[in-house]
Amino acid sequence: MKRREYLLGRVRKILIRNNVGQNDVVNEDIYDALSNGQNQIFALVNFEREYSIYLIADEAEYELVQSDKDVIGGIKQFITPTAWTYSLTPIRYSYWEEIKKRGLTSTQPLYATIFNNKLILEPAPSTDDEELKIWATLKSPEEDITKDDEPELSIEWDEALKFYALWEILGDKDYCNLFMGQIEILKKNRAKTGIPYKNYNPQTNTNVIL
Repeated sequence: MKRREYLLGRVRKILIRNNVGQNDVVNEDIYDALSNGQNQIFALVNFEREYSIYLIADEAEYELVQSDKDVIGGIKQFITPTAWTYSLTPIRYSYWEEIKKRGLTSTQPLYATIFNNKLILEPAPSTDDEELKIWATLKSPEEDITKDDEPELSIEWDEALKFYALWEILGDKDYCNLFMGQIEILKKNRAKTGIPYKNYNPQTNTNVIL
């Protein structure tokens, strides 16, 4: 059984106990509530993910996430190629035009920003195939939970997802308290590894779960 189906069944079972049948709440409603719960968890926990990209000469923009959602929150740190002389400084996108106006010339990027899930470098790299690693914070999962798509969170978060869905559907504050209790427990356990890391290679346009 898929996890999404397992979670659907657990929520459905408790709804039936509360005299809420399939005519009252359809499966799509439950998946929507589970997905909203996953979004809330991402907003509350401040997940981080490591990305590795392989640079292309004269290419300034690199897509980190292939998603319609605004996933990447910001840059935590870089691990730059050993041949680079200068550090790479993260800048908020609101200041990016000011950086561009400086007309920087360098054999390596000096500044970086995130916009629309893309890493943007200034100036663009001058060589191919150097690896740049980025630790980034995440604002949301890449995909919603649906009848076709699994939760992005690992199984440790299933109770929190269930309680949030029940809170949203039933409006019972007890489930809100249970949801927040699960969040605090998992945050104390530092369960931030409850999502897969991804390695993105722009040359092959592939995302590989490590």
